[in-house]
Amino acid sequence: MKSGAHTALRLRYAKRGRIRFISHRDVARAFERALRAAGLPLAFTQGFTPRPRMGFGPALALGYESDAEYLDVALERPVELERLPVDLSAVLPTGLTVTGVAELAARAPALGESITHHCWEIEVTPAIDAFKDPAPGPAPARLLDVVGGRVDALRSRSAWEVERDRKGITTRVEVRAGLHRVEVVPGPDGAVLLTVEVGAGATSPRPAEVVAAVAADLGLRRVIRRAQWIERDGVRRDPLVADAARTPLECAS
Repeated sequence: MKSGAHTALRLRYAKRGRIRFISHRDVARAFERALRAAGLPLAFTQGFTPRPRMGFGPALALGYESDAEYLDVALERPVELERLPVDLSAVLPTGLTVTGVAELAARAPALGESITHHCWEIEVTPAIDAFKDPAPGPAPARLLDVVGGRVDALRSRSAWEVERDRKGITTRVEVRAGLHRVEVVPGPDGAVLLTVEVGAGATSPRPAEVVAAVAADLGLRRVIRRAQWIERDGVRRDPLVADAARTPLECAS
């Protein structure tokens, strides 16, 4: 956040549980109310309807959870950071928890310009509808082998096109180069966990597209964004660290 004479903070927060069903816009409203309730000296935009100067990282899709969402906010003056994660978490809705804060270096680039990679955890189950008899899809004992084989096939592809709709127009996008890593491990209760690392650009696959490619006939239990990174000079860093003016404050989630 290029904050000029203002102090800029970067917050990391988790979005877990039932609150995953509220929109990105509602999350922004919740944080605006919480920042005001915490008494922070917010810097405001100019014009007829001044708003707090805030900037979020890439939006999280409705229904997804996350351990690694980010928000930049500009303040009129510096504040003590020691209690800030706890104080903000106390006035946020249940399920939104601030897990870290850092003061940004001067003229730090915006989150949307900086984040280069995402890491997702996708949990799939043997059947789309467990109440059907017999349930579709492979048996739980074979699920790991079935999904693993499909992932191997996806990794071996030199090209992977997906269809995307935007404002009523369908286009085909090549996304294989944006798929950096995908691994399969056993999950709880007979499920399988996919760990997927992708680029942050429009030519990288989305979690739903990975599911469609390797688990379209399976049940989708949850999708969690485990990490986001800023890569510079070949080194990946947590956005909380990458542009910090000093060592960030970490807080248990």
